[in-house]
Amino acid sequence: MTASTTARRSAQGAAIALGVLTLALGLAIAPLDAEAHLATNGGPVADWLTNVSVTVPAVAVGTVLAVRRPGNPIGWLILAILLISNNPAPAYNVLDYRLHHGTLPWARYRCCLKKAGRCSWCW
Repeated sequence: MTASTTARRSAQGAAIALGVLTLALGLAIAPLDAEAHLATNGGPVADWLTNVSVTVPAVAVGTVLAVRRPGNPIGWLILAILLISNNPAPAYNVLDYRLHHGTLPWARYRCCLKKAGRCSWCW
């Protein structure tokens, strides 16, 4: 194998991993919102269907573009925008602090994900 083939395969693996992570975070938002009582006016089912109908095709397009054409930034940008916008940390914060009073797992780490610059109080 040449160096370019190895680089291409590792870029494809990274694109698939980023796509799976983005899809998991995107699909985790609706159940967290429903559990934390943050569902929209349509209810938790409508919120979940809306989230799935937007997240799944967008992640699929971004992942396919990044896997097929690793040098093209469009697929990577789609995945990065979805990864940044699909942040379940606010719903997890509400679920943990308001309903479970700080007893859920990852309590000390998720506040650092939300406020990356100020996490001294987490420890």
